[in-house]
Amino acid sequence: MLVDTHAHLFWESFQEDFDAVIQRCIDTKVTTIINVGVDVRLSEKATLLQSNNDQIKFYSTIGIHPHEAVKYFSDQRQEISDKIGQDLKKLEEIYTKNPQKVIG
Repeated sequence: MLVDTHAHLFWESFQEDFDAVIQRCIDTKVTTIINVGVDVRLSEKATLLQSNNDQIKFYSTIGIHPHEAVKYFSDQRQEISDKIGQDLKKLEEIYTKNPQKVIG
C-alpha cells in the first residue's frame, strides 16, 4: 500500500487524462491520494474530487498556501483581517460539509 501525500489532481492539466493517471497510480500500488488545497476555491475542489475506481481513495487538506497569502496584504490592516477571517470561515464550512475527506 502506497499513499501519495501531496497531489493536485484537481488541476486542469490532469482533466484530460484523469482516468489514465488514476490507473497508473493503481498499477504502481498507490491506494490513497491526498490532494492539497492551496486556497479556498481549490481546497473545496480537492474535497469534491472522486475517482470512479474503488481501488483508490481520495482525501484532502484545506488551507491557504504561503504563495497565495500575498492577496491578503494591502495598506489597510482592517481589510487584511476581514478577508482572512472570511476565507477561514469558508475553509471551516468546507470542512464541515465533508469532514470524512478532510484530513489536514
